[in-house]
Amino acid sequence: MKMFVLMLILLNVSQHALGVQVYDGEDSVVLPCRVDVSDSRDSVVLWRRENLKDSTVHVRRSSGEDLNNQNQNYSGRTSMRTDALQTGDLSLTLRKPTIRDSSYYTCTVLREGDMLSKTEVQLEVREPPPPPPPPVWPIILGVLVPLLLLAAAVVGFFMYRYNLVMKDREVPQTLIRVKDFMKETRQSQSQSSRDSEGEVPVPPRSETVSVHVAPPPSPITSVSY
Repeated sequence: MKMFVLMLILLNVSQHALGVQVYDGEDSVVLPCRVDVSDSRDSVVLWRRENLKDSTVHVRRSSGEDLNNQNQNYSGRTSMRTDALQTGDLSLTLRKPTIRDSSYYTCTVLREGDMLSKTEVQLEVREPPPPPPPPVWPIILGVLVPLLLLAAAVVGFFMYRYNLVMKDREVPQTLIRVKDFMKETRQSQSQSSRDSEGEVPVPPRSETVSVHVAPPPSPITSVSY
């Protein structure tokens, strides 16, 4: 009978290892452990880290938390669900994991000194990934915008100078055209004045109109017979 009970206990022991990965500096990480409610009810749950001298990480009894023998490195950083023994969810929450927390942890369920279940969890805490490189477009804009503004300023300056030069060229041309116009006007007035002073009046031409007058008809002499 004792051998039969021992075999049933061994069948309920879980020896498979679970792997959990997290980055250093995260708020928390959950080490999973689930058993049947029939095993967790009225039992003691012991979380341990075997490679430490003080291997106790967390203990939960039916009466509540028992942290008297907890390793000081985990003080204030571990917790379990308040209804863990009633639901069978015996997962352990570890706050602020660090690289030093990387190791194998065991979740053992005990009842009256007998081991009902044991689950091994491997926790790997990694260095956080390097930050992504800064986007390139701010750098490109930071270079292109000043160059475009400078190019626009240079073009605007040369356009302004070109307009000034063209205006300076247009003024003399306008003055020359005005002078030519005034010169032509004076010459025209002078020529008109000379023409009016030296002109000899020409009498009107008399036109001879020849009128042909027909001779009067000769009288007709009547002859009587």
